[in-house]
Amino acid sequence: MYVGSGNTTLHALERATGQERWRHRTERAVYASLGMAGNVICFATLDGDLFALDKEKGQEKWRCVSDGGIFTAPAESGGVAYLGNSDSNLYAINLQTGKTLWTFTTEGAVLAPPRARGRMIYVGSTDGHLYALPDRLEL
Repeated sequence: MYVGSGNTTLHALERATGQERWRHRTERAVYASLGMAGNVICFATLDGDLFALDKEKGQEKWRCVSDGGIFTAPAESGGVAYLGNSDSNLYAINLQTGKTLWTFTTEGAVLAPPRARGRMIYVGSTDGHLYALPDRLEL
């Protein structure tokens, strides 16, 4: 079980006992839900950092930094994490490398979690629009 906290820590706990397996410190609070793909756990902090950790050992695989706060869990599809940001962008991040594959800019903050369905990514923005984007957006 994995639990983020306002004390800038992500905790990995044994489900049966509640005993802590490992912890990972960040610079800001971890309020958003977590995403998982394979052996990678992905989570964001309020200052806009996206982390990928080895879920068994808690070792940081990579960190991706953005300009705004991230308030939601990433959606995962095909080895790519999709996440919205208060900087008005939707980001597509390679889960193995942390490389930004593409960015889509809206006219408002992207505070709702994106959803991956089939080959499409759906996300709402505070600009009042719902966007339907292909998962391999070419910009």
